[in-house]
Amino acid sequence: MAAVKKTTDMGWGLPDTLWYFTSLPEPHLSSELERLSFAKSVGDTDVITFQPCPNPDESTQDRYVVEDWALLGGTWTFRGIFDGMGFLRLNKYMSHISGRTRWS
Repeated sequence: MAAVKKTTDMGWGLPDTLWYFTSLPEPHLSSELERLSFAKSVGDTDVITFQPCPNPDESTQDRYVVEDWALLGGTWTFRGIFDGMGFLRLNKYMSHISGRTRWS
């Protein structure tokens, strides 16, 4: 089965709210998701992007932080997911404050 170009209105029901996508058959679908998701492991945590997009102008604004903090009494685990939702500047700030968070 070949890739098929399709559209969806995501349930909005409005003609000017169409999104275009390509429906991929297996194993091509899994191969593309692996290629575009930038899957990796950071320590004991596996991370990916759920919105893989090769176009930088349309890429996800989501961020994550994965850190282990050596504190008095043991190691603390900090895992943060910051949902961009169009607020890229705030999101970048939030993902960089993790170093301050451990001391507050």
